[in-house]
Amino acid sequence: MIKPIIIVLIGFLFRESVQAGLDPRYRPYVQAAHPDYEQLIYEKLFTNNSDYDPRVPPHPLEDEKGNPHFDIQLQLEVQGLMSLDKDASIATLKCTFRQWWTDTRLAWDPKDYGGQDKVFVDVSGPDPPIWVPVTVIREDAGSGFFSDFKETQIRINSDGSHYWTRPGQLTVTLSLDVQKYPYDS
Repeated sequence: MIKPIIIVLIGFLFRESVQAGLDPRYRPYVQAAHPDYEQLIYEKLFTNNSDYDPRVPPHPLEDEKGNPHFDIQLQLEVQGLMSLDKDASIATLKCTFRQWWTDTRLAWDPKDYGGQDKVFVDVSGPDPPIWVPVTVIREDAGSGFFSDFKETQIRINSDGSHYWTRPGQLTVTLSLDVQKYPYDS
């Protein structure tokens, strides 16, 4: 009774694995798992790319009128208020800071690398291997320059777009007027 079920199950698994190898929808997932493709992308971007200098910002793009511009998108998601010192007008927030930008110097064709369409780059050291925007919060009351945020890896997509997300604590100064609270609305 058990033998036919095992044979059917093995046949199903074999059929699915063969289909995964032939079906183009599955092909990028199978090929992208090959670790050599990721290493080849790193070599193309950083070892063999003599034009790339991480100290130089990306080339500006042109808008529809031909004007050069460079876009960095920012998002600050506040998850909670950790502390509030109303006398000093300082708040500590638990939040996640996200940034997106494009650097076309770090682009590749995924077809040349087994469908691998993204890599992750560690930027935690003193000299990151890629250009990273310097972002400053004007009302920062902490150590400055997002020093209380975790250094994480940056995802680079094959089109050169970058995504960086960092969780942490942000201490900011703010103006509080609590004289009429809770009737201040």
